[in-house]
Amino acid sequence: MKPAYHSFGLVGTFKRAPKSFAAPSLLGASGSSAIHAQERLQAARLFVDNLLTKEPLKPGLDRDTAVDVMWTYMATEHFRRLVRDRGWSADRYDHC
Repeated sequence: MKPAYHSFGLVGTFKRAPKSFAAPSLLGASGSSAIHAQERLQAARLFVDNLLTKEPLKPGLDRDTAVDVMWTYMATEHFRRLVRDRGWSADRYDHC
């Protein structure tokens, strides 16, 4: 089996993640950003661990680094910038 990074990379894998990884509850500005950051970190860990049960990571990419990368991609700021600042629809964001 070919490693995941060969066919679509870690980012592509994330884009195919279940919607629960980008749940709307994580997109609010409720003042509990530290809690949301911890929830995203836990979701990133679960996602990477799930990926590791299917295919290996790119050579030289360890689990902790992969988790950090996924955590960064899951930041709500990306949604805010594209949807609120750049005028994307939420549907476009979800399908990009």
